[in-house]
Amino acid sequence: MEVLVKSAPINDTGNRKKAGYYILDNRSLFYYRYILKYSSQMKIMDSEVFYKKYIEKDFEEQYVPKPLEAICRQYLIRMNKAGKMNPVFERIGKYYYDNPSTHTNGEFDVVWV
Repeated sequence: MEVLVKSAPINDTGNRKKAGYYILDNRSLFYYRYILKYSSQMKIMDSEVFYKKYIEKDFEEQYVPKPLEAICRQYLIRMNKAGKMNPVFERIGKYYYDNPSTHTNGEFDVVWV
């Protein structure tokens, strides 16, 4: 049914701590992230106020970038299949890195090797 997908970084596929399960359907994700989570607040607030307080900032900064990453991956995969990528890549995904000297870590959202 492709409701959930398991995702692991391409540079550490065996690490269970960095792997995760994600909801694929954007409508279901929106429902669980905003509507179900804040259902009691939504019942007693004006829709505009509710949107401004609970959805607007998170939607633009956290929700929208994830589907955009998926679109970028799909585009690169199509280009790869069409032979338009030089060199042709074998894997695509996220890349996690750690910097022990500064005690920081981060990720690159779309990387291919």
